[in-house]
Amino acid sequence: MQWQKLNSCGITTYNLMENKVYFSQAEELTTTLINMISQGLFCLDLDGSIIFCNQQFSQILRYQVSELEGKKISSFFSPRNYSTFRKTHKNVLAGKSQSFEAIFTRKDKKIIHTLINHQPLFTKEGQLKESLGLVTNITSLKKTKEELRETKDKLRKTKEELENQIKMATIEQFVAKVSHELRNSFSVVKTSIYLIEQRVSKKLPQEVKIKEYLNSMEQVISKSTSLVNNLLDILKKKNFK
Repeated sequence: MQWQKLNSCGITTYNLMENKVYFSQAEELTTTLINMISQGLFCLDLDGSIIFCNQQFSQILRYQVSELEGKKISSFFSPRNYSTFRKTHKNVLAGKSQSFEAIFTRKDKKIIHTLINHQPLFTKEGQLKESLGLVTNITSLKKTKEELRETKDKLRKTKEELENQIKMATIEQFVAKVSHELRNSFSVVKTSIYLIEQRVSKKLPQEVKIKEYLNSMEQVISKSTSLVNNLLDILKKKNFK
């Protein structure tokens, strides 16, 4: 029976022999070769039912071969992937080979990502008979790809954070330097104002107006110094955190 299924799918490597010994050996060898393939293999009739599948395909889906044969292959696809299969199967029925990613739902309900190479099989007269599919399990590859994508996103975010920190550090250093220079300058100006006031106080009354100007300047400088000191305190607290 197994030999007949293999032969109907057009994947036998031996012609039928009248000698039963050779027939048995050919059947056994062909079955062994099919099951030695590392990928899953299925053969469908024109309605999309599974005529034959190898052990690797059954292992991918966690079903027994007997549970798969005779069933519509579409019943094992993930619902969100069914429309993709319908489109590609239609193209196969039109005689076009197809390669596409498909998502199966395993017997234990786990999602399995696969890559399918699906091609039509014809009779000697050129009529479409069945179709043959080669299935590669790419679930681990998909998982690795997703992990790499997540790692790439994390690295990108880390890079952006580091760049922002460098920018902030540069700004803080600049502000700290400017603040320090301003504070020193204000100190010099205040000292100069004090010395001028001492001299003005000894002058004639008409110099009182100058003293008022000096007082105004001192007030402005005091406020500016206070602002600079507050800014430095904020930067120190931020760096401490």
